[in-house]
Amino acid sequence: MLIPTSSFSLKAYLNSSFVKLETGKLTDTAVYQSLLGLGLKHKEKHAQVITRKRYQLGEKKWLALTKELAKTDEVFAIELANYYAGKGDTQSAKLWLAPHLTPSVPAATANIVRLYANLTLEQEHPEEAFEFLSKHPELRYEQATVLLALELGILSFIEQLLASQDSLAKAPYLTGLLADIFYFALPHAITIADRKPQLVVSSDIGSCEKSVTFFATSVQDIQQIRAHLDALKNHTLLSIVCPSEVRYLPISVLDCLMEPKQPILCNETIFSLFKQQVKTDYLAVMLPVGGANVHQGILYFDRQDSPQVLIHELAHFVGFVDEYPLRKHHQVCQPTGKAAGQNVIVFEDSYTRLNREQLLAKLPWGAYIKSTTPLWTLKQGRKLLGTPSSYVGEVGLFFSETCINNPTFAYKPIPKKSFMRYFEMDIPKLYQTLLHSDTNIFFQPSYLTNVNE
Repeated sequence: MLIPTSSFSLKAYLNSSFVKLETGKLTDTAVYQSLLGLGLKHKEKHAQVITRKRYQLGEKKWLALTKELAKTDEVFAIELANYYAGKGDTQSAKLWLAPHLTPSVPAATANIVRLYANLTLEQEHPEEAFEFLSKHPELRYEQATVLLALELGILSFIEQLLASQDSLAKAPYLTGLLADIFYFALPHAITIADRKPQLVVSSDIGSCEKSVTFFATSVQDIQQIRAHLDALKNHTLLSIVCPSEVRYLPISVLDCLMEPKQPILCNETIFSLFKQQVKTDYLAVMLPVGGANVHQGILYFDRQDSPQVLIHELAHFVGFVDEYPLRKHHQVCQPTGKAAGQNVIVFEDSYTRLNREQLLAKLPWGAYIKSTTPLWTLKQGRKLLGTPSSYVGEVGLFFSETCINNPTFAYKPIPKKSFMRYFEMDIPKLYQTLLHSDTNIFFQPSYLTNVNE
């Protein structure tokens, strides 16, 4: 009997047959194989799904069938994207997700958008990732989207969420998060009274010589700074320069040059905008990348820096000078005839007309040098500055590498390497003593002096 073509649909017939196979109503093996072959020939989804199960992940036929299925089914598109992402091929992973994000496709599911955004972040394109997340009706309220907006400094998005009547229901964490991280200019919905102080050390800041406020451009960096400070809470330096608060600072308001292994440079006039709110002596700003350094009461470091790097840089606030070679024409290496800091003095040449008493008076550590420790060494009949190496265990006047790139000569109180040469090293006992002595003439002036100029 012939079946009129108008009443027969091959697709419908195959779908019905595979349903019977799945429910056990059709058990004939020959028919099963015939239907499977016919289904594969006509790219029928059931046949592709059943056949795919015969192959291992990554096999050539598994890959071919998954690609066919991924064209129309986002579940397989996600599986294929995860497969390529696992092989490190992020671009291919995104290509299989992209068709499900086009305007011709109805609202993409959160799973597709979230995975695509995460892959985009791996490619270091955070702005593109944010575009997808922020436009999705569900994902825009997720904490990951808000955190990314904060990292990018897109405060307009935060304002939109706070203005939305749905924000409290869909993002109940939002006001607490914003209050905790201290905007320097809070959205109107977060009042000053809502801000929660986050003291990072238990000591009374009022008893400290100096205080410092930390800033970071993302919530993750804020948490990292707090972890660093917690690890350093018993360090002697933090009893002199006390951390006050860790606050959020949108990267969008900064104007900084940030390059790997190059000192971070910023337009510091921006910090004058909130000098009424930030009353600490110093600022410390963590940025995504760049070389750590201190400039006139402001410390810059990046998220790769360790707690030890932080200690080295904080030491500059209280007058400790680098003992590694500084660049040519560095200000420290100018022959001023005065100590450059707590631990370094610079002379124009390696000999001086000063007598012992005059020389000791110039050294911040002069009071700790024994009367029996010489400050000169005889070389080829010449009296040169520098305690002889045979006094290695004493406090004296020892060569420092600080100015070897300059025509001047730098000296330090002890011969061994310290944390001002290699940040991984401990702070020597003498340096701790100097830190607590009456030598605060070397302390850097407040950042307010800098931004007010």
